[in-house]
Amino acid sequence: MKSCADGIVATVQRDPDGTYGIVYSYEDFWFWISGVQQPLVRAQQRIKKGEVIGKLTPGVKLEILLFDFETPADPAAYLPCFQNQDSL
Repeated sequence: MKSCADGIVATVQRDPDGTYGIVYSYEDFWFWISGVQQPLVRAQQRIKKGEVIGKLTPGVKLEILLFDFETPADPAAYLPCFQNQDSL
């Protein structure tokens, strides 16, 4: 899994199912990613767009939440991997 924006990691925590959650911020945006098998970042680390932040396991549920400050936002509107799905 790669970071979709420059940012600063706020927290990395182990979830009850054994996977990890990573929270990082970019300007007023907050990315909450859960379902990471092995995190490759730590809290307070600066990350760059495209940098690998964790390893995923095929078949494990990955959840991405995006907030514009405190307002939920649709990640598909901001992540290029979700754009132009009609052309696939």
